[in-house]
Amino acid sequence: MKTKALFFFAVILMTITIFSGCKKYDEGPAMSIHSKKARIENLWRFEKVNDQSGGDMTADYINITAEFKKNGDFIITDGTDTEAGMWELSSDKEDIILTNSDDGYIWKWHITKLKNKEMWAKVFDGTDYTEFHLLPK
Repeated sequence: MKTKALFFFAVILMTITIFSGCKKYDEGPAMSIHSKKARIENLWRFEKVNDQSGGDMTADYINITAEFKKNGDFIITDGTDTEAGMWELSSDKEDIILTNSDDGYIWKWHITKLKNKEMWAKVFDGTDYTEFHLLPK
C-alpha cells in the first residue's frame, strides 16, 4: 500500500513539474487549447500602452487597431494612416515578426502574455521598449 501511495505522489509531483515548465510567456497562460498562431489571429484594440518607465501612453493609441489575419497579413491603422504587411511567429514562438510591405521594415513584438482574448507584447527600440496590452475589438 505504501508503494502505491508513493507512486501516485511521484506521478502527481512529476505532472506538476512538467506543466509548470510549459509556461511559454512570462504572464501566462501555462496551457491553451488554441495554438499560438490562432490566439494571435484577431482584430485587436490597444487597451493599455506604457513606456518602460511605466508612463501611460494609452491615449496615443486609443483609435489604433492591429489586425493579424490567418493568411499572414497584418494591418495596423488609426483610421487614416495604415501600416500593412506580413506577420509570422519566430521559430521559438516568443516574438511576432512584422514585415512592412511598403519599405520592408521589420520589427518584433515580444509576447509576454497570449490568451485567446488577450495579448501583451513589448516592442523594443534599442534598450527602450513600449508595452502593449491588447483586447479583441
